[in-house]
Amino acid sequence: GESCNARAGFADFLLSPLVEQGAADLAVCASTCTDPDDCVILTGHSQGGAISTLAAILLYSYNPILITYGQPLTVSRDCGLLRSERIYRYVNSLLLEEEGVEPYIAYDPVPLLPALGQGRGHYGYYLLLGDDTTALKFLGVDDEDSGFAPGPQESAVPHTMGGLDPPFSYEARVTSLYNNGQFPVNVNGFSGDTPCDQENALLCNSDDCGVDEVCAPTSSGDSLFGLNMMTAMMIAFGCLVPIFL
Repeated sequence: GESCNARAGFADFLLSPLVEQGAADLAVCASTCTDPDDCVILTGHSQGGAISTLAAILLYSYNPILITYGQPLTVSRDCGLLRSERIYRYVNSLLLEEEGVEPYIAYDPVPLLPALGQGRGHYGYYLLLGDDTTALKFLGVDDEDSGFAPGPQESAVPHTMGGLDPPFSYEARVTSLYNNGQFPVNVNGFSGDTPCDQENALLCNSDDCGVDEVCAPTSSGDSLFGLNMMTAMMIAFGCLVPIFL
């Protein structure tokens, strides 16, 4: 059958007896779903996102939805066992203010690290979170060239996953978007007065980062696609398998 190449360190976890038991429990849960296509959801942060991606390959027959946060490059670009239209890949950003340093926009470094010599690629909808809690930026599908190419990132702060405090964690960002109750969510970029940098003005809804380094105002954009936040924000229905490491 078809196979996909991945880093051994991620794949080793899937050999655990716990995974075998989890797969058996998942099969029982999935058998109770009325709609097989809205049944199995796999999700994880960082290395957990990588492992969730490999689990999606192993569980291909379930047609799973995959949601990852700050996931590193995991699988080779030619993997035919990942359905991009079922994958939502979140990357975080924030205005970072540190003592002795001019404030700057920092991006989660983990998804941006190259896997040298491995030919790996990202899959799914590329969704950038930021200080605007009413919108996000859709940057393309898979490894599509979006023009977004931040330089090397040194701060791990945007990689924070858990809790509503700090307010910039992945969980806090996604919870804020959901609590706004505006569906489908605007994915055309960040609204006026959101911190930005000149090199990545395309993240602004207006495509304009003003001289004061906040997004210039613009009219509200329509969503580029129907981002179903009840699915893409890890709101549990069906059989949810979270992997947070």
